[in-house]
Parts: sequence; C-alpha cells; structure tokens
Amino acid sequence: MRKKLLFGAGFLCLSAALYWGYVKTFRSSSIDMASLSSVHLDRLIRSDVLETLTALQTYIENPNEFTLASCASDISYLQSLTMRLRPEDMNLSSIKRDHAEIVRKSFFVRQALKNRLNGFAKDISVAKLRNHPCTSAARNGMRILRYIDDYILTTVLNPKPFDPKKDKKAGSILNDKAPLLITVDRGPVKLRSGDLIMSRGNAYTSAAISRIGVEEAQFSHLAQIYIEAPAGTEVTIEQALKDPRVHTVEAHIEIGSFTRSFAKYAEDGNARAAQFRFRGSAADAHKAAKSIFTYVQKYQAKKMKEAHRTRLSVNDNPPYDFKMDGNDHSEIFCAEIVSMGYANAGTKLPTFPTILKKNELTEKMGIAVSSAFAPADMEIEPHFVQLAEWRDLRQIPSVMKKDVALSSMFRWMAERKYSFQTKSIDLIKAMLAWTARQTDLGFKERLPKNMDQKVIRLTFAIDRTGALLEEELEKFETQQSLGGRKLRPIFWEQMAYLEKFRKEDAAAFRKNPLFRNSSLHGGFRP
Repeated sequence: MRKKLLFGAGFLCLSAALYWGYVKTFRSSSIDMASLSSVHLDRLIRSDVLETLTALQTYIENPNEFTLASCASDISYLQSLTMRLRPEDMNLSSIKRDHAEIVRKSFFVRQALKNRLNGFAKDISVAKLRNHPCTSAARNGMRILRYIDDYILTTVLNPKPFDPKKDKKAGSILNDKAPLLITVDRGPVKLRSGDLIMSRGNAYTSAAISRIGVEEAQFSHLAQIYIEAPAGTEVTIEQALKDPRVHTVEAHIEIGSFTRSFAKYAEDGNARAAQFRFRGSAADAHKAAKSIFTYVQKYQAKKMKEAHRTRLSVNDNPPYDFKMDGNDHSEIFCAEIVSMGYANAGTKLPTFPTILKKNELTEKMGIAVSSAFAPADMEIEPHFVQLAEWRDLRQIPSVMKKDVALSSMFRWMAERKYSFQTKSIDLIKAMLAWTARQTDLGFKERLPKNMDQKVIRLTFAIDRTGALLEEELEKFETQQSLGGRKLRPIFWEQMAYLEKFRKEDAAAFRKNPLFRNSSLHGGFRP
C-alpha cells in the first residue's frame, strides 16, 4: 500500500469530509486504487509532502492541464482518496521536520487555485462561473487545505489549550512568526488604507455564520482598514497598534456598525485572520475606506444630534442587518461595510456571492435573499489578493470542534428536519433581555435593539447545543487517547462520532423521560 502511505503523507491526508460537508459512515483506511484510477493525478503524489504540494501547485497553474472542464472532477478525485485515510497514515517524522514549509506551500497552493478560478472567468461569463461546479470545488479545496494546516500545526506544536478564564484573550494578530503567520514575502505584515481583514472568532455564533452558506467556510467577519494618511501609506502591525490614525470600520451583531482604533480591534482575540489588498490603485482603495468610515461617523453624529446627546452611544450606530440584504443599507452587516465602501470607488463586490442555506437559522434571522456577501467570499474574490494569514493556535482545536458541531447541526436540520425546541427558561431570559435593551436598562454592548426575541432564543439554543456537542467531541478525543491513540481524530471521524451520539441520544430520549432535559434531543430534535 505504498500509494496510500505516500498520499497520506503527501497531500490531502486528513479530511475529505470538509469537501462533502460530512461523512455518513466511518470508513476503513484501505484504498482500492484500481477503482479510483486517474493517472494524470496519481503522478502528482510523491514520497515527500513538500514535493507533492509543489507538484500540485505546478499542475493547478498549468492551463493545459488544470482546466475549467477538469477542475471539479480533479478536486473531487483527490479528495475521494482521503476519505479512507486516517491520521496514522501520515509520515509524522517528515511532517515534524517540514511543517513550517508545508503550511507555507499550502498557502500558495490555495492562491494558485484562486488565480486559476479567476482566470476561468475569461472562458465563460462570471454569471455562469458563479454556478459552475468548479467554483464550489475551489472553495472546498481551500477549506480542506486550511484544515490540513490546522491539523498539522496542532499535532506538531501541540499548543496549550486556551483558557478564557486565565489566558490573555488577544493573540498576536497578524504580528507573529512562521508558521503561525504566513506572508507572501516572508516579511512583516504592513497595513494600507483599503485593506480588509477576514477573521474568525471562537463563539458558536461565529461558527454558525461561517457555516451559513451551502459551501461551508472557516471565517465569520470582515473589517475594513482606514488610515488617516495619504493613500498608499503603509504601517506595520506594531505601528498600527500605537498609531491613532489606523482605524477599522466594522459591523457587529451586538452593536451594529462602528469605527474604532486598530488597537481596540486587536483586543477581540480572534482565532484566525487573513489580510487582503485591493488589486486596483491605492487611491481607489483609500477612497473606499474613507467613504465608509465617513458614512458611519456621519450617521452616528446625526443620531447623536437627534437624541440631544454629546457622547456617542451604541444606539447611534447603524443597526446590524440580520437579513443580509446588501441592497438595503438602512441596516448593515459586516461584509456590506466593505461592499458599500468599494461601490463608492467603482468596484462591485462580491464577484462570487455565497449561496445561503435554507434552515431555521436563516428563517428566524429573516433572510429572504438566496445569496449574499459572506466574509469567506474574499478567498476567491478576483479584485483582491491575499497577502497574509495568521492563526492563534491556542484557539484552533476548539474552533475545529465548533466547526464539526455546527456542521452536524446543520446537516441534521437539512436531512432529518431537526429544529430547536423553545425552553421556558429561554422564553423568560429572552423577554427580560429584550425588555431591558429596549428601555436602555442593560445589555447595550451585548444585544442590538433590532434583534427580536425569537433570534435571541435561537442564539441561546445554538450556544447550548453547540457546547453539548463540543463536550462530546472532547470526550471522544479523551477516549481515543486513553485507548492508546497518539493522534487526535480528524473531521470525518468526529462527524461519524457525533452521528453515533445522535442515534444513541435519540434512543435514550424516547426511552427515558427523566433523561430529556439534559439530552441533545431535549432541546434539538425533529
């Protein structure tokens, strides 16, 4: 089984489940290569992981080999091999030796995939490419590669788990060393007015937002950088943390749209972040950033004047757009901040919007649009180039489990018609919180006035169910470790475990009424 081992060590050795969204059954690690034969792709597989990634990048960049016609099937084939692999198939010694360069090379493979996808727009119209299987496959391929990076880094570096009660929340966002920070030129990150930062928090709502599209993602937020300096001015992260001219323009669920210093932004403690820069002129990028910065501040000033206030309140912010309607700017969501600014500079975003799921989450949020600008759309946006990517490795294991939990929840909602059951305590808590917020008696920084009670109850349910599933995944990992397994389970194994847990919990729920309140099915069932 030489090919199995080399492929496991060499490329997509960890989880094809991210491509399919989930895997229904636990698969063995045995591969019948005859049934999966694809000679032109098999030749990419080498004994060394870096050589394999290099060969893959070369293949993707070759327009005579990686074509629009072959794109989806090529990616699907490579992923199909991994569905029968386990972490034990990896060549750990070579991965430990080369992990930093593996992650760097993976970054450039993703960029090659993005560039080829963008190039395909010359072959067919952008409108047709939006719905082409290659676009979905490219998104999935990028997600898989990043998951592999996460798994390799957490395996090799074995970070101490993040403890929110003891550890400093803020990590060294975009200001770290390789392999936690990857930059195109290996130098420090430099920010320019008009740059965007795509990020991911470690909350269950962040996981839900990142999974809201039919093609699931790993990011949940976009922030616009604005620097009060001449267009093209660049500052390092260290300088940005001290320079009051460096701002972010953002929209948060809790408080709507606002501006703040980059130093305050860095305190949020994001688990991952990526920097993107406009391919057009620095002047146009600066114009876009300045226009949305000015828009938000003028809106706030008008509201303050109307309320006869001299100090800014969260009530003065443009409200958050739960409906994700990018054409209606009376309410604004995070990516809409970016599209509004760049529209003022003559660029329409996004080129490839996310197709949204239709489920209880989108229904209760009042989302009527079929597609929207999601943060992760930046990964394949042709108007921007990615310059850097960073991860707070302390938080990544928990983020990965949250992704599994939310993917499982959304799968059950789609396939088994699961929905969240309203609990009496949630009704009371939501009513009290909503009333306090409407009368300005509390929750100003935690709850928007335009969030109705059903959405508040939904966030309670997502948090509770997500925490229960993440706890089960912790138990699964502990069981595997106590059983002598040295490596953590991967995505598709975790998905299979949660499916097994769901079945057992459903049986116990039906059998024992006393079990109901503390069970998964007590709050989430068909």
